Amino acid sequence: MGVFLSPRNTVANTMKRLIASIFLLITVSPASALEAFKAPDGSVVIIDNQSNVTQEIEYTNLNPKKRIRSNTCGIIQVRDSADFPLSGAVLKIGSQTIQVDALRTQEKPRCRDGKVISQPGD
Repeated sequence: MGVFLSPRNTVANTMKRLIASIFLLITVSPASALEAFKAPDGSVVIIDNQSNVTQEIEYTNLNPKKRIRSNTCGIIQVRDSADFPLSGAVLKIGSQTIQVDALRTQEKPRCRDGKVISQPGD
């Protein structure tokens, strides 16, 4: 007596369901949020956890865009300048918006050997 395999139980169909489930998980996973704050010197610090990646920063109140590369720890520092003033600025990186005046102020973490060190002296 042979074993009857219905189309629902074949390896190919199981693999198709598995691949569809993985694809669904990937497509609905939210993008990682950026951590942003002001450093005591007035610059904006953005931690995106992607090392050595150039990000395009759009000032929504200005026409030009600025491209800044993150360091080995994924930290981007946006400094105030005459061409790109930070006071009252709204920055857009990818789909995320950062209102500079609403940011808290904290010390900029240091980067050592590609790792973020949150407290000076760590």
